[in-house]
Amino acid sequence: MSGFDYLGEHVDDNTIYVTEMRELRDAYGVSRLGETVVTNISKELAGYGLGHLPSPLPLLASEEVRLYRRGTAIGDLVAAVLEPSEGGDQRLIDYAENTDREIVAQIREVLDSYS
Repeated sequence: MSGFDYLGEHVDDNTIYVTEMRELRDAYGVSRLGETVVTNISKELAGYGLGHLPSPLPLLASEEVRLYRRGTAIGDLVAAVLEPSEGGDQRLIDYAENTDREIVAQIREVLDSYS
């Protein structure tokens, strides 16, 4: 199993997986982070259906990163916030009106950690 499969399993188990850049660096199989490496890590994550915050990825190994599965409720919300559109606005309104407190709490967690 590749390091990125392992990361994907963590995301699937937890909805959002908080890790440090060092784990992404190790999963990619390099010893140092640089502009090209973090760009390639971002592309690799996307290839596994994973998104990340912050974007772009940080260059320091100790920096925290949040991973999420694209196309899920959380992934759709992140896209609605970061890529504004009329459809995204409606998605946010729909979620805000949703009585499912767990979803609202997860959204707040993601947004709070990003600000």
